[in-house]
Amino acid sequence: MPHRPSPAIRQTRPLRRDNSATFVVTADGSPTLTYQWQRNQVNISGATSATYMIASTAASDDGAKFRCVVTNSFGTATSNEATLTVQPPPPVLLTEANSNLAIAIDSVTMFRDPFPLTNPFNFSADGRTRVSFFALNLDLLPGETMSAVTARAEDSMLNVYPMTVEFVGSVPAVPGVSEVTILLPGNLPPGQDVLVSITLHGQASNKARIRIK
Repeated sequence: MPHRPSPAIRQTRPLRRDNSATFVVTADGSPTLTYQWQRNQVNISGATSATYMIASTAASDDGAKFRCVVTNSFGTATSNEATLTVQPPPPVLLTEANSNLAIAIDSVTMFRDPFPLTNPFNFSADGRTRVSFFALNLDLLPGETMSAVTARAEDSMLNVYPMTVEFVGSVPAVPGVSEVTILLPGNLPPGQDVLVSITLHGQASNKARIRIK
């Protein structure tokens, strides 16, 4: 017997493999049903089948609400609303190939490690060394500042040293790569390697090794 549609979204599935997300609506009704997907209650152009897929989600998609309006000649019904949660990948500190040795330079001299804890070429008031690391997946959300990024070092005895992040920004002409400038704590143990990691939005990076003079 012909009747108006009664839709429901039965699946919301972000796929970690390729960062896509798929929404599927099921609806009963006759005669033939038509579909119109909406994002935040606004029609999505071309999204007119029972399945809607976002090929590649972005941080800006987090929290977006999707629903489907299903229609036939007997009426229109709107599905339940599904909220998309996007979990961005953790930050990654760049290291040399097949190594955990950080690609990092003194922010003043541009030299590689080993780094001194104080630097006579650093004309800042404290004379301490700042090290620039390079990272992937370090995109700040609108309105966020470098304070969203935290850093720490770990020595061979597993002692942890909080570190101050002084700069986060994109590397010119290198898409997707960010520069992170970190102040070396004065109490780092000299003459050994330490492992540095950064954290953004609760997700910690890999541990990248630098050498301290």
